[in-house]
Amino acid sequence: MSSRLPNAVERLNKEKPARVVSTRSYDLTETYGKNTPLYRSYGISLAVGGDNSKARDVLSSPTILKEASQKIIAECPNVGLVSFGVHRTDGGRTFGVLVNNQVKEFDCMSDLYPNYVGQSRRLIPIPPGIDYKWGYAGC
Repeated sequence: MSSRLPNAVERLNKEKPARVVSTRSYDLTETYGKNTPLYRSYGISLAVGGDNSKARDVLSSPTILKEASQKIIAECPNVGLVSFGVHRTDGGRTFGVLVNNQVKEFDCMSDLYPNYVGQSRRLIPIPPGIDYKWGYAGC
């Protein structure tokens, strides 16, 4: 999976002086539980760094992020979502596979849980035992 990432994030790295400075993969079942799509149980997190204002500009472009997400998801058949953030900051955007293998930006978890605050999966005050609904992420 990671050997395919350099090709998939090429578009992001063209946005000089911003660039992808770190990547990590994680098990989506830890967050989405039974709502995780079958055969797409991994997520990829990309941190964009360099000039922070330029990195924020990249995160403000749904076209760039969707294109990078589509490439990663197409090249990595076990990846269900891709999240982007500015390196060493909170917040970000998440894109994932929805109906008919279309990649779209996820809606905010606060739409489902009005008391939700924070981006970190460890800080989410949703009722115990309830998994994230697929198609929603921290905003």
